[in-house]
Amino acid sequence: MDADSSDNVSTPWGSAVSPPESRASQPAEVPSTMGPGPRACVNCATAKAKCIFLSENSTANGKCRRCDRLNKACILQTPAVRRRKPPKVTRVAQLEEKLDGIVSLLKSSQKQPPASASAGPVVPNAVHESMPPNLMATETMKWPITPPQSTPQPCGLEPSFRIPNIQVPSHQELFRSDPDSLLTLYRVYMNDQFPFVVIPMEITANDLQQQKPFLLKVILMVASVRDMAGQTRMAENIMDYVAQNMILRGEKSLDLLQGLLVFIAWYHYHIHLARRLTVLMQLATALLIDLGLNGEYVTTAKSDQSTLKAFPEDMPQSNTRTLEGRRAFLGLTYITSIVSVYVKHMDALRFTKYADLCCQSLEEHAQYPSDEILIQLIRLQQISEQAQEALPHEDQFNLTPNTAAPVALCVKILQNKLNKIQSSLSPHLQQNVFLLMHYHSTLIFVNEMALRVPVTSRQAALHTCLTSIQAFLSLLGSIRTEESFKFTYCYWTQLTHILIVLGKVSCFECEDWDLRYVREVLDLSFVLEGFIARFEITMATRGDSELYRRIIPKFKQYKEVFERKRASVMREDDFMASNWQQIQHHQQTQADDGDSIPDEAFWQELMGDWGNGWQ
Repeated sequence: MDADSSDNVSTPWGSAVSPPESRASQPAEVPSTMGPGPRACVNCATAKAKCIFLSENSTANGKCRRCDRLNKACILQTPAVRRRKPPKVTRVAQLEEKLDGIVSLLKSSQKQPPASASAGPVVPNAVHESMPPNLMATETMKWPITPPQSTPQPCGLEPSFRIPNIQVPSHQELFRSDPDSLLTLYRVYMNDQFPFVVIPMEITANDLQQQKPFLLKVILMVASVRDMAGQTRMAENIMDYVAQNMILRGEKSLDLLQGLLVFIAWYHYHIHLARRLTVLMQLATALLIDLGLNGEYVTTAKSDQSTLKAFPEDMPQSNTRTLEGRRAFLGLTYITSIVSVYVKHMDALRFTKYADLCCQSLEEHAQYPSDEILIQLIRLQQISEQAQEALPHEDQFNLTPNTAAPVALCVKILQNKLNKIQSSLSPHLQQNVFLLMHYHSTLIFVNEMALRVPVTSRQAALHTCLTSIQAFLSLLGSIRTEESFKFTYCYWTQLTHILIVLGKVSCFECEDWDLRYVREVLDLSFVLEGFIARFEITMATRGDSELYRRIIPKFKQYKEVFERKRASVMREDDFMASNWQQIQHHQQTQADDGDSIPDEAFWQELMGDWGNGWQ
């Protein structure tokens, strides 16, 4: 037994306890005062023993009790560098990081198209040359989430609808809730999307309340983008107003017609009220006819219905047509045409000679810069209707090989018309993002006809569809996420159609069309992931919204179904490649009947409420 243990006394429990005299003679124990970090010396830490340092006036020379007893060098441990906890990542930051990863994957996967697929430029040459730098990169997808350091003009462009010498309010001023600020927001940010109802800059909210109270009510509703709950309440009040004043009291006024047009244009913000789009458009059409704005003025004497003389108050009181009335007629014709072409749930108002006369009158007067945008939108939509008439939607499943030649000729004629429209655009219109998006949407719709008929080679049309979709999405990506509220129902419907066409092109099987090349150029799965992330960011920054809660599940469902369909097509292609000798003769003996791709009904049923089902 050593000297240290000889001072202890055994107890019945076998422990060693120092007698009082011995404990009193020992140096006082003090806790370690090293601060944060390891508190034990190297020897005690290795032996996993308790390390107790002695008081400074002891004879241990700064050693701990154990090292002093064992006569060992007492060396303190080097404190390890403590890592700082990373700051808590917000939900928006997580979504932005996710979206950045999607963009990097898109950029790494995109390659230059082969020489055999050089047809169909992404952006028309004249348009491409005049586009600003942030819109030139149409070969890669752009999904800007955070705004740049300097606040740009809306869409990064000089708005063509802005009247010169008008002081544009700041972003913070625009998003105030007072009527004048909301009216300014509509004029500066939203009016270029729907130039069929124009409010002059000098008109205040109080002036508009006196002149057109219903139109002001609707504008305040669509401009309340930061108050989704308030927007819902105002939409319900507007529907009550329409029911009381138009249906029960028989009100007929341009104020009511213009308000209905704006209400329909941003219809997607209140789709949760009910599926009323068709009803609203029919009411607007009836009001247009009652006001006599659907054609040139016809006097009662020239009318075969002489009995109408008994109701002079229901007839137009003047044989002149105001520019406001002409814009309203063109606006309703445009909306019904969009729904007829892309949704296919109703017939559109016809683009008659009177529509051309209205465009000519607006072009001659040039009252507002936005009238130039209006005219080009009408001309582009006329081409879409001509394409629809060349191949009616309801007959697309009963086509014959004899249909190929006239459809190919029609595609060529309509493309020439589009080229003429593009070359006639003024320089500032060639930089208008939304007009370019409409141009590419029309080009896609025209070339999509080649997917519906049994033609020998569809490569040029397919590649034009692919590159135009890429250009459309790049233009869309150049718009800041926080400004997505400006999109009208018409643009959302076109976007839906474009995503459906991309799904078709990505699964379409025909000769000389490489589906792997399509995936390398533009992968629909990544595109949908990008949209889902953008929608989630919008919900995180602007609050919960019925619109996005409906959209996001539809996009996720579309992505899952598309990936299953594409995997099935890819497996079939691999099987055909490995068994080419056995099935080559079988392929040559069967005509292409166009059934290698799911039909239109499949895609529309899949998207459901998103776009095609909002009725």
